[in-house]
Amino acid sequence: MLPSDVKGAYVDQELINLASRIWDADPHRLQVGKDLKLDWQGIVGEKYAGRDVAPKPLFSINTHGLKNNPVVDSFIALLDNYEHRIGFSEVETPEEKAEIQRFLDAVLRTPTMRSFHTYLWNLKLASPKLSEFKKELHNIWFKPYKRVRSGDSSPFEHIFVGETKQKNVIGMHNWITFYLNEKEGIIDYYGYSRPKSEDPDFKRTLRFGMYDTFEKPHSTILFGSSVEFEFGLYTTVFLKAREVFKNKQDWPPFLLNLEGKQVLVQCHGKNKNRMGSCYFK
Repeated sequence: MLPSDVKGAYVDQELINLASRIWDADPHRLQVGKDLKLDWQGIVGEKYAGRDVAPKPLFSINTHGLKNNPVVDSFIALLDNYEHRIGFSEVETPEEKAEIQRFLDAVLRTPTMRSFHTYLWNLKLASPKLSEFKKELHNIWFKPYKRVRSGDSSPFEHIFVGETKQKNVIGMHNWITFYLNEKEGIIDYYGYSRPKSEDPDFKRTLRFGMYDTFEKPHSTILFGSSVEFEFGLYTTVFLKAREVFKNKQDWPPFLLNLEGKQVLVQCHGKNKNRMGSCYFK
């Protein structure tokens, strides 16, 4: 019997098996409790809005697992390329465009991304040629679109970097970005939502502040996952959802199974054929 929060989820057994195999085999995945020490501290709820019940940092990490990793290096190089405030159009410099190409090249060299690519082109959802698939990834993730003003956002910025609107943080669902921002004093971790009994120890919903002004009441993050796993999985779920639910405005979450634990991935479309957001629930 499925837990109540996964009823209505889209179930594709082939994708469930694929994601589970890739997760288990991913050489760049870090383990919570071994590579990542997470001090969860206080539990937050709606009545704790605006309160910080976690006086200490969330992260203590063995950074050896992040070193000498071309994907992580090229990913980190992208994080300072964006204006976090919605409504300010992004301007890409030649150097920033080159950084995107280096990131895509690094991701496409990993067995994790190659596995997702094979699945996609077998379904005719992606080009079989890596050079063409790279262009498709660029268009999916980095081609700017409008949230408030033309060219002020992109899926990569929203999901992996995070944006701010009024007094809220929107997006920002990546643990490496969270770790780096907390280390630099940009993020202040407030606490976490009480996990469900079936939740794995590497998935939590957090509350935090950014830049002393903005707050994210709920952000679910998969801890220890490699950049290429999230990038490849979100690409796959988005393309699959866009194909299966092309005549529907709202897409259901996709059910996955990681280490025997059921998790949900939610993607939202934007402007009919673009990715609005993807994240774990």
